[in-house]
Amino acid sequence: MRRKRILVLLCAAVLLAAAVAFIHRTETVLRIDRHAPLHYFIDGEHFVRDELRCSFTLDFDRRRLHDVWSLPLQPCRLGRGWTVPKSRGIMAYANKADLEIFVERTDWTHLVLRVKPVSHPTDDRVQKIGTRLNGRRLGSVEIPRGWRSVAIDIPPATLQKGLNTFSFSFAYRAASTSQSSMHDPRFAIRLREIALTTSPPPRGPFAELRRPFHRLVADRSSPPSPQVFNRTSGRLVIPTSGTLVLPMELPETADHIELSIEGPSNRPRRLPHATLSVYGLGDGASFSRTLATAGGAAELDEPGYRFRIPVDRFAGQPSVLALDLRLDPEDSPIAITPPTITTRPPPPGDPFGPQTANAISARPDIVLITLDAARPDHFSSYGYGRPTTPNIDRLAERSLVFTNAFALVPNTHRSVPTMVTGLSFLNHEVTEEDSVLAQSAKTLAESLQEAGYLTACFTATPNNSRSIGTEQGYDEFHELWTEVPRTVSRVPDYLARRAVEWLGTRSDSQPIHLQLHFVPPHAPYDPVAEFDVFTDAEYDGSIDGRPKTLQAIDKSNLATTDADLAHIISLYDGNLRAADHAVEMVLQALKHRPRWNDTVVLITSDHGEAFSEHGRMLHNNTVYDEMLRVPFILRAPNAAARNEVDLDRTVTLADIVPTLLAAASLQPAGPLDGEDLLGLSESARATGMRTVLARTAHPEPLRCLRTPRWKVILTPSGQGELYDLEADPGEQHNAAFDHLPVYVGLGQLMTLQLTIPPRLTRSAREEDLAAGEREMLRTLGYLE
Repeated sequence: MRRKRILVLLCAAVLLAAAVAFIHRTETVLRIDRHAPLHYFIDGEHFVRDELRCSFTLDFDRRRLHDVWSLPLQPCRLGRGWTVPKSRGIMAYANKADLEIFVERTDWTHLVLRVKPVSHPTDDRVQKIGTRLNGRRLGSVEIPRGWRSVAIDIPPATLQKGLNTFSFSFAYRAASTSQSSMHDPRFAIRLREIALTTSPPPRGPFAELRRPFHRLVADRSSPPSPQVFNRTSGRLVIPTSGTLVLPMELPETADHIELSIEGPSNRPRRLPHATLSVYGLGDGASFSRTLATAGGAAELDEPGYRFRIPVDRFAGQPSVLALDLRLDPEDSPIAITPPTITTRPPPPGDPFGPQTANAISARPDIVLITLDAARPDHFSSYGYGRPTTPNIDRLAERSLVFTNAFALVPNTHRSVPTMVTGLSFLNHEVTEEDSVLAQSAKTLAESLQEAGYLTACFTATPNNSRSIGTEQGYDEFHELWTEVPRTVSRVPDYLARRAVEWLGTRSDSQPIHLQLHFVPPHAPYDPVAEFDVFTDAEYDGSIDGRPKTLQAIDKSNLATTDADLAHIISLYDGNLRAADHAVEMVLQALKHRPRWNDTVVLITSDHGEAFSEHGRMLHNNTVYDEMLRVPFILRAPNAAARNEVDLDRTVTLADIVPTLLAAASLQPAGPLDGEDLLGLSESARATGMRTVLARTAHPEPLRCLRTPRWKVILTPSGQGELYDLEADPGEQHNAAFDHLPVYVGLGQLMTLQLTIPPRLTRSAREEDLAAGEREMLRTLGYLE
């Protein structure tokens, strides 16, 4: 009887384990909406057809980036000198501009531009465009008024397979004379479309170029649609040879991917070649399996060919499934079932429990210091060759120095809301020039204030001010430009003295939260003699660090030498040295407080700064790493000894709020985009690989998605870039056309993130900027 009871219990245990395994072993299909799986089909003949073209216009009914994926790939990349695409095309904002085009064939004979001059209606000058291809001069053409199509001959053997650079320069000729002169207007031309052709265009307007991609007649000269999902059959129907790209976010428990290829039901057909590849977008790992070869083609009939591919090595990171197909015959499509992801049971117990070792004091003082436009690679504590930050270095020796920290928008107005709420721009909705932080937002200061903290902020920039709503939760919010002349308020020592005075009058019985927002190293780069220690005394050039000078260089209206650029960088480094001195003044005051041993200090920045790495200066509307990477130095008592803190992990400015709240033993009031970097909070979890989604401040922005290995950048009209950050950390080689599945997959995953509804409602300024704020912004180079 006892044996029977034991046997029954064992059977019950086995059945229970099987049921649990069945519940946790799930199959999912990733979908971009309720009906269609996330996918993109790259036609194998797309880049070798009779005409290669790119459109730079945004139709009013097609502004969403999601719509880009209903269009064929555009083989162009915008270089320096262009604005982002708008409804009427892109504009050249400088007297020079570059554009790259990818080609598979090199026998194109004409470059055709759909272009219009940008000039005053009463201007009687005629505009000319000079063109170079890969450094070789092609000549110049005149642009009459209004939209026109102009053709430029391409000599034989000038194009090269791969990326080619077209460089344009702009000049005006007075209509009444024969004299020509260079001109440097703010905007030179407007460009709608560009094409490479093998025959000269007809005279008059080039009608073909005026038709957007989505209105082209679907014939053999036009590529098939990249969206191949058939809603009736529930299959992905592949019309011709090419590559089907299926991006996906693989869960931590991903085990296998399953899909099947089916031939047409009415006749057998051959599959000469099919290769299934999986690319891990985080670590760069890849896996490929050739299903059939040209020497041993597979016959496809019902039920077809079914695959089961292990993907456990890619679990926890975004990945791309790419199916490369060669069809026989070409005019007979095949069908593919949407892939399903099979997951394995999670391990017993919760391996992601909170880490509470070496916990910080329950209510430490919390100090947030922002150095505006500070590049971490110019901090000596990050390995810079100059001693720019000797005082911060001493703090860094006993702090956590995170090496991969990023802003989400290269703009102070849009970054500060992320820094004080823990939400990305997707959720705080401060994305336009007149946007302000909603009153419904819960800020770091509000949470600390409710927990009994005395809160104060000293800010030297109107981009962190009451006018944009970032004062929420502060008992005292000091806008320094309203107290003293702007030339004084932006000096870092002035802000530091004000903060030191405030600290000297505070009681030690109450925990404090202090936020300090310095202007330097932000432009103007004009360090006083005490900190101007890096410039060359023998430099005799005329370049200075004023915003107007730097903007003229940025627009190519002011030529510079290597010595000029070195002088600019030296002035910037002097600014950083001045900011470092001011930070030390504050640190010394904090160290004299009895609560210093329980004080958390975070030194960071709102965005980076450019020194012509990609042809741009200052902080501009690009999303390269020089604009997004920021310092992130966290002094947390006892945390420096915790070996489990990964200093190379991906960090964003959204992590400030959850990390500092956890340091105060507080939980966020609601879901945040940031993470607790110390693992002190109850919600801290060892999640999968992290990505960084960033954008520019334009209404039609550039957007990027960054993983540890890859970075994709997209314009609203579909032009894009891909960088292999492991092989090319300086982001100099656009690898989009070298790794098309990775480029497409990352772009679609980025678009999918952008479709998530925001948590806050967009709010706008109720009043215009005050005169003092306007003048301060003009001093800092934000207004002209």
